[in-house]
Amino acid sequence: VLWAQRDPVNHRNLAHLLLQMGKRGRAFSEYRDACSLAPMDWAVRVEFGHVLMDFQQLGPAAGVLAEAEAECSDCPEVLRALVRLHLLRGDHQRALAPVAALHSSTPSSETREQYALILLRTGGAAGARDLLLPHWPEGLSGSERRIVLEADRLLGDSSRALALAGIDQPGWDDPDFWGLAALICYDAEADEAGLSHVDRAIGLAPSNASYRNNRVALLMRLGRGVEADAEWAIVLQLDPSLADNRQD
Repeated sequence: VLWAQRDPVNHRNLAHLLLQMGKRGRAFSEYRDACSLAPMDWAVRVEFGHVLMDFQQLGPAAGVLAEAEAECSDCPEVLRALVRLHLLRGDHQRALAPVAALHSSTPSSETREQYALILLRTGGAAGARDLLLPHWPEGLSGSERRIVLEADRLLGDSSRALALAGIDQPGWDDPDFWGLAALICYDAEADEAGLSHVDRAIGLAPSNASYRNNRVALLMRLGRGVEADAEWAIVLQLDPSLADNRQD
């Protein structure tokens, strides 16, 4: 840097080393120098933006990424950084446009999952489901399968949850998936199927009081009061705060 103080690459390299040495403040200063010396370099701004996000410096990261976006608004790296920033801020609505552009330009299983989740969280349950259903079920990750069921529940569609009975394959080991399938069946008054699904969830996460509480509700609707009482005792052992939940 001393030999070529106007070379932004030197400042960027020094920033890398300072971060590895734990000298965050000096590293940020070197990144700022690199940005000022290369006003049209969106890549160094994206890199600095990710570093700032790593340290939860979301306000400064937003400023740096705005500069990057001004230079290359459709660059995948810029879009990816913007999506990350908005998600860290909990702003799914602002993440929607960049993730849609990102998935359109450079589609991948990662961008598909992100896009579907953001659609779901912004009121686009139908769009999220349409994005994922062509790959249902084997072509989806566990999280994506759960997104499909979340969309189904919001849309009042129990067909997929009811069709899950008897599935026993590797990779179907997400207790939240089966717990959600049980809730969909409960909403549809398909209590036998719901009980089968919640039993699957409990088998995967036996100490989850919420699953067991839902099992009590299903058993009660099926008229199996003795089993429901025994299950309720377990619920109270796991989470006494649920004591007021039961309505016989």
